[in-house]
Amino acid sequence: MASFSSYSPIPLLPYSLIPLFFAILRFMDTLSTAFREYIKQVMALSKSPAVVTEANVYQEMDEAILPYLDKMVEDKILPGSGLDGI
Repeated sequence: MASFSSYSPIPLLPYSLIPLFFAILRFMDTLSTAFREYIKQVMALSKSPAVVTEANVYQEMDEAILPYLDKMVEDKILPGSGLDGI
């Protein structure tokens, strides 16, 4: 039986998944760096609150940001790949 002193609310990753975890973090950082200007422009156009809570999690689509999202997808999608339903 675990004591309260050894209890951690944060689940620990198996050692085999740690490199994958850091690769995902690097990828996310790369996207935020690559699209910094688009993100700034989208945030300026967005009418949605900056923080998502349980009270405002549903938000209607803002069509003004779609061209920016299209540019981001086009920039990173590989030749021969595609996204259906967009």
